[in-house]
Amino acid sequence: MSRYIPKKQKNRLLPYKGFSLPEVLIAAVILMIIISAVVESQIKSFRTIETSGQRHAVQAKINEDINMLRSQSNRWQCVNGTACSGLAADQDVPRRFNLTHCQNNNPLENYPIEETPVEISGGGITIERKMSRDPSNRRINVDYTSKVGGRTMTTTSSIVPEALKWCG
Repeated sequence: MSRYIPKKQKNRLLPYKGFSLPEVLIAAVILMIIISAVVESQIKSFRTIETSGQRHAVQAKINEDINMLRSQSNRWQCVNGTACSGLAADQDVPRRFNLTHCQNNNPLENYPIEETPVEISGGGITIERKMSRDPSNRRINVDYTSKVGGRTMTTTSSIVPEALKWCG
């Protein structure tokens, strides 16, 4: 004995295959939210890497400039023909410095102070350098300021010229 089931009712009783439209739309929205979060995270990561590279380039240029200034300070008041001149021919001659600056109240009075910006080639980044004599008149303070990634970066260093160490 079979029972007659109308066609409309028969379709309801059969298990459906696939997803309904609301289920597909909800899944698509969730997937889009996840993908947009991942893409945003990747973009932030790339920006951070770029800013980090710029900071590294600025710090490397500052270190290079400090080394150059220290080299110049070691030659300040140097007697020509001695090892402090930096020439290869003079490297075996003991260092000697003019000591006339030692009698002054301000021994660094004649020290050349240059306040020129330091450029990083190709990066469009400028590093501002300010040099000043320390109140003790025994060292030079060098302050560097630069903007990287919207943030201000500052570095400070002190330089004691070799000739001051000979003042006693």
